[in-house]
Order: sequence, then structure tokens, then C-alpha cells
Amino acid sequence: AKRSEHLMLKMAGLLLVAHWVDLYLAVQPALSPAAPRLGIWELAPVVGAVALFMLAFRRNFASTDVVPRGDAFLSESLHHHQ
Repeated sequence: AKRSEHLMLKMAGLLLVAHWVDLYLAVQPALSPAAPRLGIWELAPVVGAVALFMLAFRRNFASTDVVPRGDAFLSESLHHHQ
């Protein structure tokens, strides 16, 4: 599982969502003793933060090289697990 980047990204996202829901359900009963509910005011900040992170990540990722230039050990590093 550690070698599959796609699976790791899915699991990281799932853990972040689960952690947020856990914190929300731990705090919400103290604020509203009725039933906890998820509305636009609870979801909008999370969606906004994720959108801002993705925007910043895409802009910074597109403006830099993924593979470093002029690295003396680049060819050795690319063939490390083969």
C-alpha cells in the first residue's frame, strides 16, 4: 500500500475527513444540545480551505521542475528500486 501513491492520497483524504468529523461531533453537542447537523456554515470553510490549498499547490507545482536539473546523483536515484 505504501508504494501506490493513488491509494495513499485516497487514504490521507479519508483520514483528514474522518478527523474533521470526529472533532465536529465532539464539539457540536456542547454548542447545540439537540442533534448535531452539518450545514453550509460547517462545510463551507472546509471546502474553501481545500480549494485554496489546491490552487496554491497547482500554481507552485506548475512553476517548478519536478526533476532537479544538474543533480550529480540523479541517474542513480532514478534507478534506486530497480
